[in-house]
Amino acid sequence: MTTTAPVEMIKEAVAKGELVKLLLGEPGYCYLPKGSPAPGNTDLAAVIGVLYDFMPEAGRPRVRDEMVKALKAIVSRYEGLEPVASSILLESLRKMRNRTPFGLPLDDLAAKLRESINAFSDRLKADRSGIGASWPDGHLGELRRLSRNTVDLGGPSFCK
Repeated sequence: MTTTAPVEMIKEAVAKGELVKLLLGEPGYCYLPKGSPAPGNTDLAAVIGVLYDFMPEAGRPRVRDEMVKALKAIVSRYEGLEPVASSILLESLRKMRNRTPFGLPLDDLAAKLRESINAFSDRLKADRSGIGASWPDGHLGELRRLSRNTVDLGGPSFCK
């Protein structure tokens, strides 16, 4: 079930140290706002946006550290590729728009993501579920799009 109270859900995930579950949209941590174009059970852009915009300034360093830890934990998992890519894109967007970023280690995350995308390349191409249905090369096409958009925003490339 998806929730309509993202701020409380995200605060709970942070308090419990469950950002991995949040980023993966696991049960109890799904958020899909009405009218969202997100293809799955969680709108990652909305979730990550709430992390940036509704966390108290005093808690930002802890949230940043937890976010880095969570991203590094999922970057080598198939299910973690899109959340990591989205996090890199959104951090790059915030920097470009002069909005307070978390200070994520984008180059390091992008390098690890590139390795994982290469390792899962065949599976990504064959995956035509969700957003992969729109691309001739499945989910790989969506990751390429996210990478191009990230580069356009001044962030690091993570996909050929």
